[in-house]
Amino acid sequence: MIQDQRGTIGSDGAAEIVAPSADDTLPPRWFGRILARIPRLAALQQVGWVTGSYAFSQVTRLATNVVLAKLLAPQLFGIMLIINTLRTGLELLSDIGISHNIISNPRGDEPTFFNTAFTLQVIRGFALGALALVFAGPVVRIYDRPELSVLVPLMSILFILSGLQAPSRFLMVKHGEVKAYALSDIFLGIGSFALNVGLALYTPTIWALFIGLILTSTLQTVVTHVLMPRGVLKFQLDRACIGQITSFGKWVFLSSLIYFLAMNYDRLYFAKAVPFAVLGIYGVARTFSDAAAQLVQRIGDMIIYPKIAATQQDGPALRQFLAPARGRMLMLIAIGLSIVVAGSDRIIILLYDQRYHAAAFMLPVLLASIWFSILATLGDSVLMGTRRPAHTARANFAKFVFTCAGLPLALHYDGMVAALFVIASADIVRYALQTMSQRAQGVSFIRQDAVLTLAIMAMIVVWRILFTAVGLVPSLSVWWGYGAGLHG
Repeated sequence: MIQDQRGTIGSDGAAEIVAPSADDTLPPRWFGRILARIPRLAALQQVGWVTGSYAFSQVTRLATNVVLAKLLAPQLFGIMLIINTLRTGLELLSDIGISHNIISNPRGDEPTFFNTAFTLQVIRGFALGALALVFAGPVVRIYDRPELSVLVPLMSILFILSGLQAPSRFLMVKHGEVKAYALSDIFLGIGSFALNVGLALYTPTIWALFIGLILTSTLQTVVTHVLMPRGVLKFQLDRACIGQITSFGKWVFLSSLIYFLAMNYDRLYFAKAVPFAVLGIYGVARTFSDAAAQLVQRIGDMIIYPKIAATQQDGPALRQFLAPARGRMLMLIAIGLSIVVAGSDRIIILLYDQRYHAAAFMLPVLLASIWFSILATLGDSVLMGTRRPAHTARANFAKFVFTCAGLPLALHYDGMVAALFVIASADIVRYALQTMSQRAQGVSFIRQDAVLTLAIMAMIVVWRILFTAVGLVPSLSVWWGYGAGLHG
């Protein structure tokens, strides 16, 4: 047995009762058990803060989306979908892994290291701003929208603002300061809602959406500097730190490049192949369907990935460490996601007018496909945490190839409905490649995932039958009719 601050611990890890002496009074058994559970409670509290802040941000985002949909025309959302996709693409195509380096590198919280990372980020921001000016002409010619000739050059402001953001929130993640991170997210969500709705009421044009994006980015940049301790952030370039950042960052860059192509090809292709009104409706459906995957992405980035990087475990030991908590988390997600999938078409009908009702057909299909995206996202956390970004890149590349080959064929021969099911299947390919990589490293969760996948499929069917029986959702024939305008 060994003695620690909580009392006497047996060789099997269980607390034992030892008669107290005059010099050594032990706490009661119940108190020892509570203390023994503190690490687990702390982890649950972290997940709670991440989930709660994310839920709040999604509610404010939904409220913003609904209000803007009532004030603005669908084609304006289609234009902004192009702007946001191009912005995300340029940022990911030049990603050198600033956040990943600060979180995973042992020197990440040293001023020399994060100041070097910050300086590289600023340089990158101005470089991307210059690229936005260069790409303006080709983008306008591709999509034939006069508004883009003004909006794309102005994207340079967004890149500069992003580059000037302080690394405070990356340091929060590294140190496990989830609560502070979550509270800053809540504040930013409230600010974004006020700015976007106020602008839409003032000028119901494309400028309401674009200026709202600029002001929201400005607010986020200001908040990151407020959260940074005074006097530590400065422009600095250390040669050794640059070497460490770029050594790991080159793989992050490749992974980010392929990730962007895999995740956004549908948006870019639809922007050219379908009417902008249909693109705007698809954007509404994607806004909802991405929410579940983004929550797990955030939990992975803020909790799972930093913990894996800190433990430096691998193989069967890492699998044994992750499997119980992973299974519990995925079961909770499966229950919640199955309910949302079963009733999601009703959400669209209640919140949006008839112009957007085709999204009621799209949304359940996209939400159901999110399950494999969630599994793949957790796989990303494992592969990145064990410093294997090349395997993540390979899985994303497989998804990209599948989407590139399947989407044009489906849209040509059977219209938007078939294309939708191609999109829904793409993450299965990504997950399969990731599973192969994890299995080779001894960190596979195939059996766990198979059981949970069967469980969520059964729950979706049961919830749908129950919801239809009580009149909460329409019959499947009515649901199929929502997509009537998308056929052919």
